[in-house]
Amino acid sequence: MYQLLWLAALPFVGALSVHLSRRARGDRLTSLIAALSPSIVMVPLWMALAARMSHPSPRQWFGLLCGVLNWIVTPGIALLLRVVCAEHANRKKRDCPRNERTYQKILVTGARQSHSGDGRFDDLDTSRS
Repeated sequence: MYQLLWLAALPFVGALSVHLSRRARGDRLTSLIAALSPSIVMVPLWMALAARMSHPSPRQWFGLLCGVLNWIVTPGIALLLRVVCAEHANRKKRDCPRNERTYQKILVTGARQSHSGDGRFDDLDTSRS
């Protein structure tokens, strides 16, 4: 039951952490670490469980391995794929020549601005009369 709640919460937690990282103008590595943070948090917990095994047996080691795979590795791979897909979509959006000027102006100024005096935004109006 706990594992299902953990897995159900991961996409939302990962997306929120990447969004906050990007909003704070973090680079790709920062976004990657932010996305993987739910899995990274579980590493010390499972290390503590491994250290507290009183009489390690093959059955306990197998249970520990299954726990690590189910709670750290599998969610980490899913979150990593989410970041890669989001990065690919953002790259396609940034590489679009129509949006390049808009993207650069927003990065430089922080907002859309009208430069021609007619009240229209130059960065969004592609056809001028």
